[in-house]
Amino acid sequence: MPSRHGVLSYHDFVHALERGTVAPVYLFTGEEEFLIQAAMDRLVRAVVDPATKDFNYTVLDGESSSADVILTAVESLPAFAERRLVVLKNTDQLPAGEANRLVAYLKNPSPTTCFVCVAPKFDARRSFFQALKTQATVMDSRPLSDSQVTAWLNAQAKSMGRDISEDAVLFLKEQVGRDLFPLQNELTKAVLGSDNQKTIELEDVQRACSASGEASVYDLLDALARRHLESSIRTLTRLFDEGEPPLKILSTVGYRFRLVWKVKRAMQAGHSDAALMRMFGLGQWAATSVIAAAKAYPEKDLRWAFQRFIETDAGLKGGALSPKLLLELLVFDLCSGKQKGLRRFLGRQPLLYL
Repeated sequence: MPSRHGVLSYHDFVHALERGTVAPVYLFTGEEEFLIQAAMDRLVRAVVDPATKDFNYTVLDGESSSADVILTAVESLPAFAERRLVVLKNTDQLPAGEANRLVAYLKNPSPTTCFVCVAPKFDARRSFFQALKTQATVMDSRPLSDSQVTAWLNAQAKSMGRDISEDAVLFLKEQVGRDLFPLQNELTKAVLGSDNQKTIELEDVQRACSASGEASVYDLLDALARRHLESSIRTLTRLFDEGEPPLKILSTVGYRFRLVWKVKRAMQAGHSDAALMRMFGLGQWAATSVIAAAKAYPEKDLRWAFQRFIETDAGLKGGALSPKLLLELLVFDLCSGKQKGLRRFLGRQPLLYL
């Protein structure tokens, strides 16, 4: 059953706060913990007067709090302020019997309390959560799409007094992924190391993501774009020596090849390099590498590459072969192509079982 207040995205939630709208009950849910924490920080600033924070801001935990403790907190009047804030973390861990005692409060919440239930995941079949979803304003912090991550990075840079180039944004997404906590960390390092110039450039984020002399996944992408086997294997070895997680390497390479496939299809439709840059939001650095790869890889090899990504992912998550060997096989096959790849010598048996 949907919330009577609707389900808000993080950005909708922020806009509502900026308009001065604070709901009496919230449910913060979803997988993106960074957005939940960011929403909580904004709500604290909007609701709680720092001078009376000790009296009017209470944080409880569903694993250890009883319904009596929670009801006492939410029904207490604010001290020297208009409103108090009560946060219940791990709401999904609150025992069903205790949770059900809160349903009556949800239907008639205190007008002087903002009550926030935090449950990234929960059992929607439980009667308490059915009531909560109906009565509360729900903020769903689902992972951002690719375009939303781009907008988020630009907004974060603006909040630090900087702009960020398209190449720098694309590099961060490919190098770090869409997890906002590490993206924020790498962007902050780039800002601190950028000598106060107005725009964060590609070299700033490259420097932030990889210390001098270390390999980066960017180096691997560049070597794969040229189908240069020796450079690709050498870079992969350095990445392993530096402790780069195998699944992160695979996901970054897979993300790049999905983009290469899209660009290749657009190239086949007759679009120019300049048009491709506009269509896919590519800066000069990314365009050079992606377009080179699209020209270097026949469609049959790209199609086969995705089969190899799928079985390499399965092997990394549960196969007998070592992660380094699995990725070396993948890199060799990407550079060599379907007709000359090593995979053909291993028969039809899935790599997961070898």
